Amino acid sequence: LFSGEDKKDFIAKLLKPDLLDAAKVSKTPAENRNSSKTSVVELTVPRIEIPEAPLFSNADQPEKAYSGEAILKFKASKSTANGEELPAQASDFYVTTKALNELFGNLDLRDALVGEAKTVAELWAKAEKSSDPEVIFGMKSILLEAKVGKTRTNAFGQASLEGIEPSDKYYLIGIEKDDLSNQVTIWSKEVQVSPGENMVELSSNDVIYQE
Repeated sequence: LFSGEDKKDFIAKLLKPDLLDAAKVSKTPAENRNSSKTSVVELTVPRIEIPEAPLFSNADQPEKAYSGEAILKFKASKSTANGEELPAQASDFYVTTKALNELFGNLDLRDALVGEAKTVAELWAKAEKSSDPEVIFGMKSILLEAKVGKTRTNAFGQASLEGIEPSDKYYLIGIEKDDLSNQVTIWSKEVQVSPGENMVELSSNDVIYQE
């Protein structure tokens, strides 16, 4: 009255009972205890690696041939209240042929500058902080009209502009608004752009206004 498997086990025990008993006791006490416990699955958390900033200079690469045009690569940074230097992330930069004050010379800012703002850069920063659409639109319209190029920095504070005509005098004007601290930083730097690849660094020394 045994099933097939039970019948085999019964017959095997009758013929060689010591084999089954040996199989049961062959495990160590620790193995017997572990076998009665629920198996635990170990989870491994993948290691997150922070990427390094890409090389700012391409000196190790063969120089490209340019047809009289220039590439302007730049890296911008700013200083914090504790003196730390941070990359200017997601900052808008304009390349112009005129300085900031000269660009806005035709814009009637006399009434605006009589108030709290004493300079064009301060007026621009305060407009960004207070989200004043009239002043922001007026300034950005002039910048876009006068620009030779416009770009935005990446997470490492780096950006590049291609196809620029070489010139002895350009102005690199940038603005960043930190949404967390509501701090506005404005850079302005006179640069010379030669045919081929040009590298420029803007630091806290090139900041003309920060608040």
